[in-house]
Amino acid sequence: MAFLSKRCVNVFFLWQTIGCLALVVCSLSSCTNSAATPGTETYFPQVRVIVQQNCVSCHSPGGMGLPTMLTTDANIAALAAAIKAATIDPASPRNKRMPQGGELSAADKAIIQKWFDKGGKISD
Repeated sequence: MAFLSKRCVNVFFLWQTIGCLALVVCSLSSCTNSAATPGTETYFPQVRVIVQQNCVSCHSPGGMGLPTMLTTDANIAALAAAIKAATIDPASPRNKRMPQGGELSAADKAIIQKWFDKGGKISD
């Protein structure tokens, strides 16, 4: 009886190990497949962080960037073209360069451009 119990325990651990390895392999393959699929990237979460770090201090209630409000996801998406124009497009008398007193990194500008090119929506 002790032999059977020890054998059952060994089989259980073998299957548990195989299951864990299979889970790791499946996780790794789905990560590489999803990253390799063009057009499936979502940029809005990154855009939201960029806006929060660089824009909200002025473009919020009581800030000097009023009437433009960038405090909600809906506001950010509604102003996608204005955000792109103010951060990427050349400055002009009608288009101030933002953020004031500095400039976004090339990586941040690329994220905003990709988001805008996809449609500038919350789901993009």
